[in-house]
Amino acid sequence: MGFSYFFDTSANQLHIQLTDTASFFAMKRSFSISFEHIVLPIIANPEAARRVFLGFHWGTRIPGIFNAGTFYSLDMPSNMRKTFIYMRRPDRTIQINTVNEDFKRLILEVPNDFMDLEEEANRLTQLIEKSQ
Repeated sequence: MGFSYFFDTSANQLHIQLTDTASFFAMKRSFSISFEHIVLPIIANPEAARRVFLGFHWGTRIPGIFNAGTFYSLDMPSNMRKTFIYMRRPDRTIQINTVNEDFKRLILEVPNDFMDLEEEANRLTQLIEKSQ
């Protein structure tokens, strides 16, 4: 898939790992976000993935096929929201909201097709809660 995410409870950070090819398409290298800056709960929100393309982007967007990079969506008049997206299928995405970070939210495709989105979102939320 070109990317993975993992939660490092010893460092209290979420790590987003991009392969070289994925970095090319996303125009972003791998990065990390402190657990302190993640707004809980993490949610399964495929609808957000479908709505985010109302602004401009820095990355790759092939409608209906692949989206990766930094996207700016206009949520309200004059309120730009900077979002990092890496997905092929909006119906398989989770949303991670942040504060005091470069991105206001991350929309990531859950890499395992057999994983239930709600269960994965709840698992990740509980993982962060336990580490705080």
